[in-house]
Amino acid sequence: MTVELLARVPTGDSAQPTLDDLMVQVATGDQLAFAAVYDRLAALALNVSTRILRDRSLAEEVTQEAFVQIWMTAGSFNASKGSVESWAATIARRRAVDCVRAVQASRRRDGTLSGQTRGIDEPGSEVMFAELSSEVRAAIMDLAVVQREAIELAFYGECSYREAARRLGVAEGTVKSRIRSGLATLRLALGEFAPGV
Repeated sequence: MTVELLARVPTGDSAQPTLDDLMVQVATGDQLAFAAVYDRLAALALNVSTRILRDRSLAEEVTQEAFVQIWMTAGSFNASKGSVESWAATIARRRAVDCVRAVQASRRRDGTLSGQTRGIDEPGSEVMFAELSSEVRAAIMDLAVVQREAIELAFYGECSYREAARRLGVAEGTVKSRIRSGLATLRLALGEFAPGV
């Protein structure tokens, strides 16, 4: 911990700032305070995500997304409603549940696409659809986090714009804008694979 961070913390028996104190600093954009919050809560968020997802690498991604949300919404933290630990755990839990829903919706969609291709007699058609599905998934993973979240909720999570906006904590117009820009990026990335995206 740096001298600068310690200098802003009230002196007392403990030289280490409380999480509540750190969150006040994070809300002002203090990156050192955020690093301290991350150090203290990363294991908790990862454990919550891993319990839900049962996949360590996916849980690590979700944990990173949870901390992006913590950074972006630090000003909305209210100590009178609960501890920083429970707030962070709730964010991680919601992210993990959203991830599970997105994976399930993707599997349902892939199953539907696979079922539709079984009746096609053209040689290589199933390979073409499998390649398309793989390309789309890869292109979606390359999107900016905010675009990917909006698209996954709207298309894979089968959420309305209003529901997606509520889950992401943004305005409905913001969700629509993120989806439009994300789809435009997908069109460019997929080229021949996605004439109708």
